[in-house]
Amino acid sequence: MNVFIAGGSSNLGKSVIKVFKDRGDSVTATFCTKAPGTDVQWIQMDVTDPDSVTRAFEAVDRIDCLINLFGVFTEDVRDWEKVFDINVAGLYRTIEAARPHLHSQSSIINTASINAFHPGFGNTAHYDASKGAVAAYTISLAGELAPIRVNALAPGLIDAAYLHSTDLEVYYKSRAKLGRLVGAEELAHACTFLCDNKAITGQVVVVDCGFLIG
Repeated sequence: MNVFIAGGSSNLGKSVIKVFKDRGDSVTATFCTKAPGTDVQWIQMDVTDPDSVTRAFEAVDRIDCLINLFGVFTEDVRDWEKVFDINVAGLYRTIEAARPHLHSQSSIINTASINAFHPGFGNTAHYDASKGAVAAYTISLAGELAPIRVNALAPGLIDAAYLHSTDLEVYYKSRAKLGRLVGAEELAHACTFLCDNKAITGQVVVVDCGFLIG
């Protein structure tokens, strides 16, 4: 399988790359400013620049699974345009540029957030709205691009060292029914599931250790 990961340099991106590489898939991944390594084919791509996005996809041929992991989070509502330019318009630019390389059995996976369904954690209304747009765009696009399958993951708080012993971690664990944060590898395996299951499309799959039902 030829997998294209847009935004592969984050911790989540590295986990997704590893899971697909470990099972023998061919992986191409993008970075914005600095390539993190040489373990896959890395391509520079700035999702806010249409020309950069177009050039990135000129370097690939067939795409069986397109995974859009890029995004930006801020707690400043003045960043509204920046957040929407990356999280929403950037997603549109990426998928449009990828379309000539997709085929009838291809799969697209976008990254929403539980913030699309939850009032956020304070000062995040602009980010929450952008992820709500990702969820709505995913569902609509599944209808428009069928039989190409389009789904999204809506992660909860992803376990990372900078969160350890913080008030946010304590709050999240106290509400999440499983009592913990989400592992990046768990999200990576959710990506492989959505890539492989040919009966699922138009879904936003929540992976949050039971936070939303807490």
